[in-house]
Amino acid sequence: MSSTIRFEDVWRELEPDGGLRDIYALQTSRDHWLKFLSALMSCEWPIELRVSDQPTTDIHAAVNAIEDEDIQASMSVTLGTARLNCHFFCTEEIELDLKPAEIGDENFADLLRLVRLLGESTGRNAFVTEERSPECGIFAYRLETAEFELVRRPMEPDEVGRALAPHLARILARFGHDERAGDGGDVPVTAESTQAAAEWRALYAPNRFDWHTGLTVAQFRALRGLDIAVGHFFGRHSPEDLCRIGGFKRDAINRQFWNAIDCARSAFELATGWK
Repeated sequence: MSSTIRFEDVWRELEPDGGLRDIYALQTSRDHWLKFLSALMSCEWPIELRVSDQPTTDIHAAVNAIEDEDIQASMSVTLGTARLNCHFFCTEEIELDLKPAEIGDENFADLLRLVRLLGESTGRNAFVTEERSPECGIFAYRLETAEFELVRRPMEPDEVGRALAPHLARILARFGHDERAGDGGDVPVTAESTQAAAEWRALYAPNRFDWHTGLTVAQFRALRGLDIAVGHFFGRHSPEDLCRIGGFKRDAINRQFWNAIDCARSAFELATGWK
């Protein structure tokens, strides 16, 4: 891997193809958002922050909009000929997108500065990836080395996945999947499954750089899907709240949960425990 990224190192991945490219900081919180926006607003780049379609400099109002379905927030950052857009989708991820056609030799250094600012202000690794695909990295700012590195995932499972597998197997078994034989029934919310969810939260670490260089695309994608499914039953909102507020169907989120477990077992080559 290279510690110095040049445009010529990634131009193929940034060739215009009708899609966008994304910049992520993962495993973030409200405080990370505020630190990033505060650092960004002090830069010289033209920035347009809007809340409820009105221009503002109130970063707290923008972050508040993430959890208020009645308020919309958006932000754009201009790097020469490029206009990057920031989406306030959730507190757990900071995401910006860019159009590959707008990035070239003339503003690539500014792009690197922005990616570095995202990483250093949040204390997170910052990843440039394919559109809506944090599992498909292009390059990253690695916080622990303060350097940029190309991201290349293994084609086949390696030691990172093998080390993770037994911990994952133990957690999945405690969700009661084996006993239900994958029949898609209700997810049991018990003391044991709640403890399993807590253990999962302690294990889940998509911000770790080795998760982007040691896990396969299928493994990382499976863990990301599992985290979403676990959040539906053991997160801030109950399944009943999700059905009432978000228009979800209970049968659908039940199936999503069991399917996520099946995907994780398959990606990590774990036995199902049922016939």
